[in-house]
Amino acid sequence: VLVSSTPPQQHLPEEAPTAWSDSVRRQARPISKLFAFLHDEFGSRGYTDTAFDRLGGIASGFLRTSMRSRGPYVSVSPADIEKLRAWYAGEFPQMLEI
Repeated sequence: VLVSSTPPQQHLPEEAPTAWSDSVRRQARPISKLFAFLHDEFGSRGYTDTAFDRLGGIASGFLRTSMRSRGPYVSVSPADIEKLRAWYAGEFPQMLEI
């Protein structure tokens, strides 16, 4: 097994003129924006992965489940879901096409 001592990001320079690298960058933009939005809007509320899973799944229509997380974990609210759904509509509409 060959192991590189060079971090993976150094194998594909930012200016690499390949269709593959351009495609990856285009797809990464909305996902990066989503993570930034989730952090900025909901990061201070003490949400854990179960809350974020429910929030994203319910807002997108992918999951039909309760908003409630078992204690001691914080649960999402209907307002949180509507806020994320509105963000999806304006910034990442593909998330609503499920």
